[in-house]
Amino acid sequence: MMSLKGFAAKIFASYIHQKNQKWIQDPVAVQDQVFKELIQKASTTQLGKDHNFSAIQSHEDFVNQVPIRDYEGLKCYVDQVVKGEENILWPGKPLYFAKTSGTTSGAKYIPLTKESIPYHIEAARNAILSYIHETGNTDFVDGKMIFLQGSPELTEKNGIKLGRLSGIVAHFVPKYLQKNRLSSWETNCIEDWETKVDAKDTAEVVDRIEYNLGGSYISKGDLVFMDLITQNAKTGWKRPIYFTSVSGYDFFDVNDYLQLEGLVYKFVPIKGGSNSRQPQRVADYKMYSNLVKSYKYYGMKEKKNFFLDDKAAYVPGDLQQMAMLLAKTYLNKIKTYEQYQAQVAKVGVAGAPVPSGFRSVEDYLAREKDSLGVYRSRAKEVLNHILTEIPETVMPMRKEYKVDYGITLLELGDEANAKKVLDRAVKDCVQYGTYFVKWEDQMFGARTCGCVGVYTGIPVAADSCRGDSHLVLAGRITSLAFCHVDSYKALCS
Repeated sequence: MMSLKGFAAKIFASYIHQKNQKWIQDPVAVQDQVFKELIQKASTTQLGKDHNFSAIQSHEDFVNQVPIRDYEGLKCYVDQVVKGEENILWPGKPLYFAKTSGTTSGAKYIPLTKESIPYHIEAARNAILSYIHETGNTDFVDGKMIFLQGSPELTEKNGIKLGRLSGIVAHFVPKYLQKNRLSSWETNCIEDWETKVDAKDTAEVVDRIEYNLGGSYISKGDLVFMDLITQNAKTGWKRPIYFTSVSGYDFFDVNDYLQLEGLVYKFVPIKGGSNSRQPQRVADYKMYSNLVKSYKYYGMKEKKNFFLDDKAAYVPGDLQQMAMLLAKTYLNKIKTYEQYQAQVAKVGVAGAPVPSGFRSVEDYLAREKDSLGVYRSRAKEVLNHILTEIPETVMPMRKEYKVDYGITLLELGDEANAKKVLDRAVKDCVQYGTYFVKWEDQMFGARTCGCVGVYTGIPVAADSCRGDSHLVLAGRITSLAFCHVDSYKALCS
C-alpha cells in the first residue's frame, strides 16, 4: 500500500511534469527569452559594460562581443567580486561563493546569486520528480536517502558566505526530506573526503586489541569491559563504548584506543596512541562542532561572582584543555602539510609516499591546501571561544595551559590575543615563583642572585633567587625566566 508521502509525491511529480511541458514543447523560444532577460539585467554590470551588453540583440551578437574564456580569463572580474565590490558580474553582490579545487589555478570562487540558487535546487528536485512521474515508483521516498556532500559549514569572505556548492545547497534541502537523509550533518561537516566515507578509518582498524590489565588479579569490572569489547567486535562495532573525559585517563589501560570527541572518549578499534597516558586520537570534526557549536556554557562570561568548587571546576578545566588539544591537532595538520610539501619539493612526486587516505601525492597537496585556511581559522576560533566563554575571572586557567594557548595563538598568527594570554602567564608564574622564594626565605633564610623575566623585550619581573630557566620561541619570547630554589620551581612549560 502506498504511503501518504508517496501519494503526495506522485501528485507533486505530475504537477511539475505539466509545468515543465511549457518549455519542453518550445525550448528554443524559451532559451531565447531567458537569454535576453539575462543580457538585459547584466547590462549595467562591469562585465556588461566592458562587452557592450546593451547592444546585444541576438546570440550572434553575443558570440561576436563576448570571447570564449576559461576561469583565468574571467579572474579579474571574480577577484573584484571576492573583494566585496558590487555590480561586477551580476547586479549587487552574490549571496555565496562556491569554492572549488583546481589543478591549474588553485581555488576557484564561483558567485551564486539569489536568482541562480533556485535553479540549482529545482534541477535536483525535478530530476527526482521526473523519475517518479515516468516510473510511478515512490518507494524510495519512505526510505533513507544518501546525500554525501561537501561540508555545509560556511565561512565568510568580505560579507559573502563561502563553501562547497553541495554544502551550500544542503541548507536548502526541504524539511520533509531531512528526516530521511543520510549521512548526518556532523558526518558531512568532515573536511576530509576519505574520512567522510570511512575509507581512512577502515584502513587503520586493527584486528587485535591488546592491553595490560596490570596487578595480580582481574576484577569484575575488567571482565565486563572485556566482554563489551568482544561482543562489539563480533557485531562489527555497532554498539559504541564511551568513557567520560573528566575523570582522568586510566581506562583499563586502553588509552591507545580512545578517541576524544568532547566530554567523552569513544573506544575505537584504531590504535591512535597516548602520551603520558592521555589518548592522542582526536575526532577534530566532532570536537569542533561540540566545543564551538553545541556545548552551552551557561553564562559563565556574564557572571562576575560565579563560584566553582574543586569538583565543579573539573568540566570547565577539561574544556580548556580540550580546546588546546583540538587547536594543536589543526596546527599539526598545517605543519604536516608544510613538511610534506618540502619533502615533495626535495625528492619529487615520484619519490614521496602517498599519505594515508588519499589517492595520490597530488590529491593530498591539492585537497589539504584548500583546507589549510579552515584548519588555521578553526584553531584560532576554538581557543578564543574558550577564552571568551570561560573567562579568567570565573575559571582561572592553569599556568601551563596559558603558555600553550599563547604559543599556539602566536604560531597561528593571532599575535594580539597571544600577547594577552602570555602576559597573564608571565604574571602568574612570577607570582608563583615569588611566593615560594619568600616561603623558602622564611624557612631557610634569604639566598640571593639575579633573575629577570623578559617578554618580547619588555621587562616583567625582577627578583632574587638562585638560577633561572628559559623558554625561547622564534624570537617572540626573548626570555621567560623564573625563580627556583632547591625542590621548588616556577614552571610554565
